[in-house]
Amino acid sequence: MTDRQNPWGAPRRPPYRVYAWLALLVAITAGLWLLARAFPERTLSDWDEARVIQMVAILALVSSGIVMSRRFTMRESLRNIGIWIGVAALLAVGYVYSDVFSDIGTRFSSALLPGEPVDAGDHTVVVGESDGGAYYVTGEVNGTRVRFQIDTGASSIVLSPDDARRIGIAPDGLNFNNQTATANGIGRSADETVNSLTVGPIRFANVPVSVNQAPMDTSLLGMTFLRRLKSFSFAGGKLYLRW
Repeated sequence: MTDRQNPWGAPRRPPYRVYAWLALLVAITAGLWLLARAFPERTLSDWDEARVIQMVAILALVSSGIVMSRRFTMRESLRNIGIWIGVAALLAVGYVYSDVFSDIGTRFSSALLPGEPVDAGDHTVVVGESDGGAYYVTGEVNGTRVRFQIDTGASSIVLSPDDARRIGIAPDGLNFNNQTATANGIGRSADETVNSLTVGPIRFANVPVSVNQAPMDTSLLGMTFLRRLKSFSFAGGKLYLRW
């Protein structure tokens, strides 16, 4: 039975496609070998070698479509090649400028969610500057969300009476025997210890805090918190917390 009489039969593929596919695999293998010879100081770990083998296998599978696909014109071939080159170029640009794109993402997150700590990776949290020049961040104390102002002039972590009540501390039962110097004069506070304090991915346990006796606009994250970090720095309207 001929192909005309059997329309459901598998179409014959031009043999040059098989040769082109094999030539592509040989060229990729040769390219990897030349790269290894050109940069002998760049050794690959077992994980890197596994990734290379995986990517070559995926490329071989995808490129096998050249053999099994329908017949195509030279114009279609050039168009498809151009599309793949464009995709590869975009991926290369994204890899080279990954740090720039990461900074752009951090900027968007800070602008859209003011006060929310942004995990910038590499054990770094970024906090954006407010319109008034201060730095506010939303954290959690004993699992309850609390809005803090980061204050390098405060020696301790200070909870407002309202925030203390929300996390389960009753200010009426505290002994406010500590005197503290504030912008409004001498204030009083009571020492307490909270089970957990979280700012984004930063988590500390059994943290000493002070509960202020007078009302406050917001609680404060002072040096008791900042000294627990590996480092902190201000740059470009952002506060970088590294732990």
